[in-house]
Amino acid sequence: GRLNSANLGDSGFLVLGKTPTNPEIHLKYRSPQQEHQFGCPYQLGHEDRADKPRHAMLATVPVMPNDVVVLGSDGLFDNVTPDQILEDVRAHIGEHKHPSAIAQHLVTLAYNNSMDKDQDTPYSLAATEAFDMIYSGGKPDDITVVVAELR
Repeated sequence: GRLNSANLGDSGFLVLGKTPTNPEIHLKYRSPQQEHQFGCPYQLGHEDRADKPRHAMLATVPVMPNDVVVLGSDGLFDNVTPDQILEDVRAHIGEHKHPSAIAQHLVTLAYNNSMDKDQDTPYSLAATEAFDMIYSGGKPDDITVVVAELR
């Protein structure tokens, strides 16, 4: 099968799964974030300078039964690395957890990281690079996560 997407801004999704050449669950696809500059993501709006739906990135991703799709707002991806998400999904799939339980666990992980002032997060690493200064801690933000296991 295939997953067709139109994504705009700093929310996004991962496709995790197995392939004939790699029988372990691994990252098969990550949607890229769209930012005008650090901390200024593409956003839809009614103002003339707002981004438009035509600016969305279109992608077609091959998928297979048992692949896992993790969709999340920037509150997930600013506070949890793709590797951490992958490890969390691997652990929960191994325990035969329902996708909603995986989503809830990822929300909790993102929230805890967002409130930890000492945590190295994707946001803190990007801020350190963008501003050429040491930045640590999570980024409190909206956190939305949807997990689907394809059949």
